[in-house]
Amino acid sequence: MKNLLILILILFGCASYNFEYGSSLANFQDQKFEDYKAGKGWTAEEEIRFKNNLWTRMACELAPGNLPVRHYCLIDLFDGKANHTELIRNQLDSLGDGIYREGYSYWLYCKPILEEYAKKFKHFHLFIKRMDKRFQETAYIGPDGKLYPAPYGDLRYQPLEIDLQSSKQISENIQVFPLTIKTIEPDTLEYAVMKCSLGFNTHIPSKSLIIRIFNDSRVYVVQDDGTYVPFKWYEGYDKKYKDKEAEFNDTFNKDRINSLNVDKLWEKYEEIFMKE
Repeated sequence: MKNLLILILILFGCASYNFEYGSSLANFQDQKFEDYKAGKGWTAEEEIRFKNNLWTRMACELAPGNLPVRHYCLIDLFDGKANHTELIRNQLDSLGDGIYREGYSYWLYCKPILEEYAKKFKHFHLFIKRMDKRFQETAYIGPDGKLYPAPYGDLRYQPLEIDLQSSKQISENIQVFPLTIKTIEPDTLEYAVMKCSLGFNTHIPSKSLIIRIFNDSRVYVVQDDGTYVPFKWYEGYDKKYKDKEAEFNDTFNKDRINSLNVDKLWEKYEEIFMKE
């Protein structure tokens, strides 16, 4: 309850601000990343749009994830100065304390910009290699013989990247947070996925799951009553929830609220709103 009350206070403090988030922000980041790779700069208006975005500043504590990482990487790339390395590192330490918590699809979404940052500023090379290796180690062989990523998070049906397609790297019995993988029958692989909430980032599992992959590569979630339902592949946020109530219940899941660091939230609130 204390966490919730402080959160409400913070959100009311933000109410007078206009901030961009979601697909609008993601599309803007994508556009500017393409411009950066093409050797183009940013306009004064685009710079302000990046640097005055309050959603990303609050999301670092409220919803750590790929968007804040991408955002601050791009600011530093355009500025030509690694001013936000520590902030980015803190986000990555939370997201990648085991295997990347948002799942492989959102790792692919974050990775290209992070690689560009590593190339320019010589930071995060080891983090990128570690995440790639962990996705290899926890992969399974799909119906086409390719390696597919561990089924957790908001995951699209897609194989690992070509340069990660080495079955020699698979470890059929391994534990790497939040996953425990073991062979339970000759041709059945079981993934135990621990809940690992990071604030309101709904790409990250807030409930523990048992997932089984059979010898024909069918992927099923084991229900509490022991029955099986097909794993739901991610097809976009607009198709993630059956209705607004389901979205609300997942976003404000008790586990997500309890995962918030109240002290850091209050520090961020004071940093932004008490000094401006």
